[in-house]
Amino acid sequence: MERFRRPSAEGELITAQPDPRQRAAQADGTPIASGNFRRYTLIGILVLVLGFGGFLLWAGTAPLAGAVISNGQVVIEGYRTTLQHLEGGIVESLNVEEGDQVEQGELLLELDDTQARSDLAVVESRLMTALGRRARLRAERDGDEAIDFPAALTDADDPGKAEEIMANQRSLFAARRQALETDLSLRAQRIEEFEEQIRGLNARLDAVDSQIASFNEEVDEWSGLVEDQLSDKQSLREARRRLYEYRGERGRLVSDIAGIRAQIASTRMERSLRQEEYDQTVATRLGEVQAEILDARARVIALRDKLRRTTVTAPVDGAVVGLQVHSDGGVVSPGNPLMDIVPRQRTLLVDARVQPDDIDDVQVGQATDLSFPALNTLFINNIQGDVVSVSADALTDEQNNESYYLVRIRVNEAGVETLRAEDFQLEPGMPVQAFIKTGSRSFLGYLIKPFTEMASRAFRES
Repeated sequence: MERFRRPSAEGELITAQPDPRQRAAQADGTPIASGNFRRYTLIGILVLVLGFGGFLLWAGTAPLAGAVISNGQVVIEGYRTTLQHLEGGIVESLNVEEGDQVEQGELLLELDDTQARSDLAVVESRLMTALGRRARLRAERDGDEAIDFPAALTDADDPGKAEEIMANQRSLFAARRQALETDLSLRAQRIEEFEEQIRGLNARLDAVDSQIASFNEEVDEWSGLVEDQLSDKQSLREARRRLYEYRGERGRLVSDIAGIRAQIASTRMERSLRQEEYDQTVATRLGEVQAEILDARARVIALRDKLRRTTVTAPVDGAVVGLQVHSDGGVVSPGNPLMDIVPRQRTLLVDARVQPDDIDDVQVGQATDLSFPALNTLFINNIQGDVVSVSADALTDEQNNESYYLVRIRVNEAGVETLRAEDFQLEPGMPVQAFIKTGSRSFLGYLIKPFTEMASRAFRES
């Protein structure tokens, strides 16, 4: 080793003497730093082993939360309600303005109902008339002495109209009944007349029969006298002529009686046919009026619904937005939007788009953390929710043609309480980043998963 020199105070050089340990090390040839190097090396190795071992222990046992990350936006369950009108019409009164808060059932606007009321009055009158006709026809069918009108007429909202209809039906009932009874009575009278004629002819027939019997005896007597030559044949011929005349008259009487009996049978048949025709006509008209009643009732229901729709009311509590009607007297086209109602009591939902590769890890009921990038407040980034639905099939974005699954997430009670505590209101359309929790796994598991999947595929391919 070199000696080190330094100048003395007087300017002389002073030689530095070596340390005794250095001289001992130089004497046996051992390097001065070899012992320290081994010690430091061992310490370094021990630190590496302990550090790596600790890392492996932590990687194998420390749980790390997994999640499927997706983007979405806030929506409202049921969304906003768009009010439209089926038939359209003229606005009679507009009762709201843009941004007004309305209650469910509150009147928003009215359309002119003149035409609807007129159409309804016509059909209701037709229905009442048909009900009156049916009641009359039933009475005619059953042979009742009076008409039993339904409550729709006896307790009608328009008693004057109902009474007019019932009076007309009573009059028609009496007239038709009188006409039928008169017709049947005339035929019955004719039958009675015919029977009276038959009784007269029968009396004459009895008299003729007596004359025939008398002349038979007279002929027998004259025949005996002629045989005994006590009389000439002239008297016998006269007696036989008279007998033949009465027999001829009897034949005519029998024929007349038969003819009159045929007329009686024909008249009875006409009387029966008249009754059958009457009954058949009643039955046919009863079926027709029943069809009219069904049709009229259906039209009344439709027209009452149309009249009801002339008043537009709020379906839910909420705010009026997108008002398309601005003044009374305006014309509303059929099917065009009138306004939207944004519900006041809203269930907060998030529609998130999940990539098809991640959908296997998403199920209904999974817990979710919701983060709102548009907000910087710390508490807003930890809103809790739950998965409530997953689309059955992949959907396609029309703009970029990318496939995705629509996952709907509902903000749960804990999340709602967090928002309420901070007096914060989420609004539809607000962007959201959803962390759908898939469970916990060790860090080591995450590291070796790609290799295990690669190995699994390799074994399947082989």
